[in-house]
Amino acid sequence: MDRNLLLNRIMPIIISLLIMSGMITFYLSDGTLAKSLRDRLGWIIYDLRMSTTLQDINVDKTELPVTIVDIDEASLAELGHWPWPRDILAELTEKLVEQGAILVAYDVLFAEEQDQAIKLIDRYQKTHQTLEPRFYEDIKNALDGDMRFAQSVANNEVILSVVFSNSGFTKGKLSRPLSIVTSDKQFMDNMPKMNGFISSTEQLSNAANYVGFINAHPDADGIMRRARLLQSYNGELYPSLSLASSMGFLLADNLTIFSDKISNSRYLQGIQLFDQYIPIDSNGDVLIPYIGPAYTFPYVSVVDVLNEQADTSLLEGKIILIGSTAASLSDFRATPTNSLYPGVEAHASVINGIISNSFSAQPEWSHGINFVLIISAGIFLSILLPLLSPAKQLLCVLLFLCGIIGFDYWLWVSKNFMIDSIVPILNIILIGTFNMAFGFIINSRDRLQLKSMFGQYVPPELVEQMSKNPGEFAMDGQRKEMSVLFSDIRSFTSISEGLTAANLKQWLNAYFTPITEIIFNNKGTIDKYVGDMVMAFWGAPLDDDDHAYHSVIAAFTMLDKTESLKAQFLSEGKPAVDVGIGISSGEMNVGNMGSQYRRSYTVLGDTVNLGSRLESLTKFYGVKLIVSARTRELIGERLSFRHLDKVKVKGKEEPVDIYEPLESFDPAELEQYHNSLKLYLDGDFAAAEIAFTELHKKDPSKIVYSLYQERCEELKQKPPAQWQGVFTHTTK
Repeated sequence: MDRNLLLNRIMPIIISLLIMSGMITFYLSDGTLAKSLRDRLGWIIYDLRMSTTLQDINVDKTELPVTIVDIDEASLAELGHWPWPRDILAELTEKLVEQGAILVAYDVLFAEEQDQAIKLIDRYQKTHQTLEPRFYEDIKNALDGDMRFAQSVANNEVILSVVFSNSGFTKGKLSRPLSIVTSDKQFMDNMPKMNGFISSTEQLSNAANYVGFINAHPDADGIMRRARLLQSYNGELYPSLSLASSMGFLLADNLTIFSDKISNSRYLQGIQLFDQYIPIDSNGDVLIPYIGPAYTFPYVSVVDVLNEQADTSLLEGKIILIGSTAASLSDFRATPTNSLYPGVEAHASVINGIISNSFSAQPEWSHGINFVLIISAGIFLSILLPLLSPAKQLLCVLLFLCGIIGFDYWLWVSKNFMIDSIVPILNIILIGTFNMAFGFIINSRDRLQLKSMFGQYVPPELVEQMSKNPGEFAMDGQRKEMSVLFSDIRSFTSISEGLTAANLKQWLNAYFTPITEIIFNNKGTIDKYVGDMVMAFWGAPLDDDDHAYHSVIAAFTMLDKTESLKAQFLSEGKPAVDVGIGISSGEMNVGNMGSQYRRSYTVLGDTVNLGSRLESLTKFYGVKLIVSARTRELIGERLSFRHLDKVKVKGKEEPVDIYEPLESFDPAELEQYHNSLKLYLDGDFAAAEIAFTELHKKDPSKIVYSLYQERCEELKQKPPAQWQGVFTHTTK
C-alpha cells in the first residue's frame, strides 16, 4: 500500500477510533478525577441549557404562587439596622395575614433571644423588691417582643428556619420531623447525615408548626444548581423551607417517598405530594427549576407592608417568603442565571416548581443514550472525515453537533429530561479537531509561514530556531507578561525640516540600523517604526523569563550607541541625534492582529500605553530612560534605580511609580535624593525643599532636583487638603 495513502487515510481512522475509545473509558470511569471533570463540563452545558430556555420575564407575577417580602435598603433605612425588634416582625406577620397571605415563611434565623430589656427588669426585680411581682410581670409582658412574635407565629401559618451542620453543636429546638409514607426506610442509610443544628429560640420553635432548613448546597464550582428538600438528622427526615412551605400551602400532612434498590441498597428516587411527583436524587436534592433571572418573582418591601401600601394582588392567596436583598445582609448566591442571585428567590423557585410540578430529571436511561451517541457518532466520523476536505470536515462536525444539541434541547424543553450530553459532544469535537489538524499538517506550510511572518521582527537565527519547532510559537492572540520599549528621537520635526527627503531617509537608516541590531542582540522583537519612533517588545514570539532585564540592558546600549552616533553625525555635518526611552512591563495582548488585507504581529493593552507615556515623560524629568514599577520589580537588585515620582499619566486613573535605571551614579547622592523624596512624599514640603535645594547646588544639571524644589515651594504655599504624593500629568 502507498505510504502516503496509509498516512492520509488509515492513520486518521485508527487515531479517531482510539479517541472514541478514550471517551468511552472517560464516560464509564468512576475515578474521582474523571467524575470531577465530567461534572464540571456537564455544568457548562447545563448552565447554557438553563440560560437559553428561561421563561419570559414579563410573566404575570400575580399568577405566581410566591411573593417575596424584602428586607431591602428602604426598609433598613426606615426601621433601622438588622435585626429589628421582634414586635415589628410580629406586626409584619399579622399584617401579611390581614392582607390575604396564606402562609408566611422566614428565610431568616432567630437563634438569639432579642429583648435585653426583659433581662434588665429581672435583674432589677431581684435587687429592688419594692413593687408587687405582678407589676413586674405586666411590664415584662408589655415589653417582651419575643413573646409577642411567638404569639404571632402560633396564631398564624408561619414557617421558621433552621440550619443543619456537621459540627455536633446544637442550639434552639427542632420542631417535629416529617411524617412520611414509605415501605422501607433503608434509603436513609445512603443519605447525607447531619449531627448538629442551629434553630430559632425554643420559645419561637414551640410556637411554629414546622421549621424548614435553609442550607445552601452549591456545586463544587460554587454555582447553586440544586436544592436539598430532605435532610436526615437523628434517624428522622426534616423538610427544607421550600418543601415545608409547599406542604403548608397544599395542606399536606405527610408525603410519600419512593426509593430504588440497587446492589442490596436502597436510594431515594422521588417524593409525592398528593398527585404531584417530584424527582429527587439519593442526596435528597432536586434541580432548581429557575424560571427567569434574578427578580423574576414579585418583590414587596417590608415597609410597604407595614404601611399598608403594598399591592394586595401580590399578597392575597400567596406563600410569602421573607428574606433580604440588602447588600449589607449579603444573602446572594451564584446561579446559572445570575452571578448575584437573591438566596430567598432560590427558595421561591423551588416552591414554584413543587406547586406547578415543573421539575426536570435525569432518568437512568439517559446514560444508555449517551453511550449509543458516543459509539455511533465516533465510528461514522472516524470513517467519513478522512475522506473530506477541511471545510467539509468542519461542516460535517457542525451538523453532528447541532443534531445532538438539538436533541438535548428538545428533551429538556418538551419532556423535562436531561441527558447531560457533554461527553458525546466532546467526542465529536475531539475527533473533528484531530482530523482537521491532521489535514493541515499534511498540507504543511508552518515553516514558510513562520519565516515569512517573523523575518521582519526577529533575527534570522531566531526565525530558523522557530521554524524547527513551529508548534511552539503561536501567531494567534494571547495574553502574557512582557516588556515593551518606546524610543523617540527628540526635536525630530526641526531636524526633518532641515534635511531633504533623501538625506532624512539616509540619516534615519544610519540611526535605526545599529539600534535594531542592539534590540535583536538583546532578544527583543521589533514591533514597528513610526517616523522617528521605534517600538520593540520582549517575551514573544520567543518566551523570555528575563524580559524586563534584557529590555533595560538594550536601552542602556541604545543610549550609549546614540551618544557615539551623535558625535559621528556632528563630525559629518549632520544633525545630532538624541532620544528618550520608556519601558513598561506587565500583561499585554500579543499576536498577529489586523484585517484580512493587512496584519501585523504586535502588542496591545494598558501596559503598552504606559510605555509610550513614560517615553514622553523623559523630557519632563530631564532623563533619557524611564521604566515602570513592574519593570523595576522584575529586575530586582541587579540594577540601581532612581525613584523619579508617583504619577497619574494621561489615560490612567490609578497612580503609578516611575523609575530611572542608573548605569553610573554617586551612591551617597542617590541616598540623599531618596531621603529628600521621602520628605516630599510624607508631606514635609519645607524640609523637602531645603533638601532638594542642596542637591540642586551640587548638580544643577539634573532637572529633577529643580523640579522638586519648585514643586515643594508651591505646595508649601498651598498645602493640599489630602496629600497622597501623586502628581498628575495632563498631557501625553
